[in-house]
Amino acid sequence: MENIFKTLVDSKIDIFCSSFIEEPESIFYRDNKLIHPGEFGMYRERALKQLLSVFLRKIYAINDGFIFNKDNEVSTQCDIIVNDSAIDAITTDNVSNFFPIEYVYSIGEVKSNLTKSSLKEAAIKLAKNKMIARDRLRQSKDLTNKIIDHVLPISFIVCNKIEAINTISEDYWNEVYNDIAPMFRHNLILSIEDGIFAYEISTRSIDDRCDDTRAIWGHPVINGNVLNSKFVKADGLDKYSHIYRFLGVFRDSIEYIEKLEFPIVEYLGLKNDEFENAIGHRETNELAQ
Repeated sequence: MENIFKTLVDSKIDIFCSSFIEEPESIFYRDNKLIHPGEFGMYRERALKQLLSVFLRKIYAINDGFIFNKDNEVSTQCDIIVNDSAIDAITTDNVSNFFPIEYVYSIGEVKSNLTKSSLKEAAIKLAKNKMIARDRLRQSKDLTNKIIDHVLPISFIVCNKIEAINTISEDYWNEVYNDIAPMFRHNLILSIEDGIFAYEISTRSIDDRCDDTRAIWGHPVINGNVLNSKFVKADGLDKYSHIYRFLGVFRDSIEYIEKLEFPIVEYLGLKNDEFENAIGHRETNELAQ
């Protein structure tokens, strides 16, 4: 019997892959030169947004823009931002979107073809943007009983292919993230032509009642232990198996991200007593009128 869900998913992935790999070549290239790089980038990003939207619940919105925190730290532009759908972005001139970190559940970069050098650049950029969200750790209500990455946004890279991908080892990632805390490493990397990078865990490390089997995990750290990177190669017999894994791990990982309150008083640079005094002063004036 035909797997109906898989057939429907494959049709969506077909559209994504053709938009991401094939069609832009004829639309945006002339004489082997990229004539509209900005539009080309947005074309790829829009294709990815449409695919991700199929697998995320409507409580999430998919946008692009910048993330910021109460300490006035602002990220570089993020190609993909998954945020709380109940919250509108703060916009400037109806062009740039800004999202406070409390409402951000994932950030991503969209690339075409990467070398090991450009992959390193993209991974470091992503890690630095993820650091903007470190204040989520302070706000978490019960961090002692949580996996740290269930507080931080899911960070990912999607690209067409990575050159010399078979030479990327654990030493490579340790060198890339040499002076960056493990919690800020990428969660997932999808190379459409090659496979995905995630992490490998023992199921017993999650629950000691489980058998000691290996599993793919979407977080670089668990219970204080830094996990080894795990590359899952694209399967020639089932060409989308690695994309299924990416989408499944991505969706499950986002569902675990803690929802936080927006501390508007702190963002305004006020102390709680100053805010309460300001409200009280306004109410007093209103009563006097």
